[in-house]
Amino acid sequence: MKIMIGRDFLYSIHKDKKSIYLFCKNKSIIDCQSIYEELYKLEATTDFIFEELQSYQAYIFLNSTLLTGSAELSNNPFYFGELDQDNTIKQDTPSYYFSPKSSGLGRLSIFYKNDELCLLNYSIIENSLNIKLECLSKQSLEYKDLISNTLKEQKTTQVDKNKL
Repeated sequence: MKIMIGRDFLYSIHKDKKSIYLFCKNKSIIDCQSIYEELYKLEATTDFIFEELQSYQAYIFLNSTLLTGSAELSNNPFYFGELDQDNTIKQDTPSYYFSPKSSGLGRLSIFYKNDELCLLNYSIIENSLNIKLECLSKQSLEYKDLISNTLKEQKTTQVDKNKL
């Protein structure tokens, strides 16, 4: 185990646990699609195989708080977090806002206390970087179904092409 510095984060890779820990600072921007490539380049002097690194479980932190996700707020599609007794979003627990795109990926903005983290190319289907967002609204559930069906169709088309 060692701790290294990336562009917008500190990271630690634990080979024995097959885990990656990303420690982000305020205003960090992480691309969920390229984070493993970026880490692999930073670890170029070690004996990692890229495919091995990709199989590692990633955990991401903001202000030393592990970001695990949350359930969607009932009256706010794509907004995930907890409400306090005044029905306002709690500031002492992370909250998440997902901006979906037709590709199935989107921007996940994470707010915690006075800090913000941005995850690009976040997949609500695959729970990128181990952040699980529980969809509850009609709009977000329809989006997830649409993306799931699109991905299934793409896989079926790919399999059919491979048979030719």
